[in-house]
Amino acid sequence: MSLGISFLKKGEGIVMGIHLYEQAAASTESKDLRLLAGYESGGVVLRQFNRIGKETSVEGHGWDVIWKAKLHTETSTYFAL
Repeated sequence: MSLGISFLKKGEGIVMGIHLYEQAAASTESKDLRLLAGYESGGVVLRQFNRIGKETSVEGHGWDVIWKAKLHTETSTYFAL
């Protein structure tokens, strides 16, 4: 499964942990679908689903990066929100 992680350099590793959740949208009463993913390389990425009106995402399309970080070189296997 591809999550469209284009910021990671080739060979940086695989997804080691994910957290999928809903967050209240700032401008409406709806909720935004978000995905936090941790990688073998130590990178962490927060994405938001942007395909309003569509329930599915094929091969990672439809996700915007909200932020990304790589603060260490150890695997990101566990994180909490």
